[in-house]
Amino acid sequence: RDAALGLAQWVLDMDDGTKTIFRWLCRSYTGLASKSRTPEYHGPGRGAANSILALLDGHRLSQERKFLDKAEQLIRRCVHPEERIEKHQLLDAENRWFYTMFLQALARYLHYKVEIEEIDHMYAYAQASLLHYVRWMAEHEYPYLSKPELLEYPTETWAAQDMRKCEIFDQATLHCSENERVLFREKAQFFFDYSVETLSKMPTRTLCRPVVLLLSYGFSHHWFLQNSEARLPQAPQEFQRFGRPTVFVPQRQIALRRAKILLTAGAVLFAAAAAWLLYQYLG
Repeated sequence: RDAALGLAQWVLDMDDGTKTIFRWLCRSYTGLASKSRTPEYHGPGRGAANSILALLDGHRLSQERKFLDKAEQLIRRCVHPEERIEKHQLLDAENRWFYTMFLQALARYLHYKVEIEEIDHMYAYAQASLLHYVRWMAEHEYPYLSKPELLEYPTETWAAQDMRKCEIFDQATLHCSENERVLFREKAQFFFDYSVETLSKMPTRTLCRPVVLLLSYGFSHHWFLQNSEARLPQAPQEFQRFGRPTVFVPQRQIALRRAKILLTAGAVLFAAAAAWLLYQYLG
């Protein structure tokens, strides 16, 4: 319990701009709780996914609202129900495969909101965001190893990672309309079959990563097959206004920009003062 609460607090602390050297120029959030791969990327990724899961555990154990509030802030920071998904370049598997981790965390968040009986605006926001991304996946996603030329190391792990897609499509069936449910079930079954069948032919299938991935996510598909009528609540219509997508800018980037402005202004003032002194001396 102490370790889990410590991790949840760590997420709050590492995103707190008042705890860094840049606080003298900017006190906004650092972005360390949401960045993935590079400091500039704050879309759906593993950084935010791991942070959200830690925060949900922190709230479950302590009931301290600050943890759930932070999880919801990170969700708003990384995704929007109406954003242009193409800007994230999610089909670049080598650099963006981890967006599936975020969608899994988003699905976990929705389950938790139902558990604590909070069918509110943020529930609606997360539900709409999940479906927005899953619809995009249904149109664009493919098994990673079907395009091995795009991967630096096309190993067995990629086949196991496809099981994440199966779970995401399964989770989406709890939230979508009847028409979409058929499509999402088909996609879930496709990625489940592909992952299992591809791995079964690989001599490296018993290595740590594929085993952990299948043990972590492969089991849930059977539950969805046995509970095809399962549903989670639909958000009320009055919560369906989400505003416009915004772009998160981390503290460091803002601080460096302000530092350049200050240095430039200082140089201009210095040059002006030097010119005035020179004029006074010559005059």
